Amino acid sequence: MKNIIDMRYLLFLTLLLIVACSKTVGPPVDHADLWDCYQKESWDTLKISNALIGEWKWEYVSCFWVPEEANSEDHKGLNIEFKPDRTLVVKQNGVETQTSTWKVRKGTDNFYELEANPFVGQLRGQIISCDPWLELYDSYIDGCDQFYSKVK
Repeated sequence: MKNIIDMRYLLFLTLLLIVACSKTVGPPVDHADLWDCYQKESWDTLKISNALIGEWKWEYVSCFWVPEEANSEDHKGLNIEFKPDRTLVVKQNGVETQTSTWKVRKGTDNFYELEANPFVGQLRGQIISCDPWLELYDSYIDGCDQFYSKVK
């Protein structure tokens, strides 16, 4: 009987250690901190456009209402380069997968959004930028938030 109790205790401790040691992956930057930084600037379409020019590495996706859509493996190795001539190049693991034209437009509530033609799904949402981070904030309409870090 004592062996059964000892085994249960050992099993409980093992499970507790596994749960305690598991690492929860979250966004590389806190949304609230990024938002505070973004609000310190006076933004317009030209400033946002200039801030986007360069290459961005996809870091993380967060889907509040539909967490099963937040599959980090789908976007691993994704880079997007915004060029000054208003073209953008989407690369997956260094291989060009799409070219689009882009422009920044005024969205709702003094936010700015990207318009890409053809459409790029990972660029949907309100732009929240604070060097070296970019968040495309789409969870306000039950979408997913995409986080990028600037490469160059």
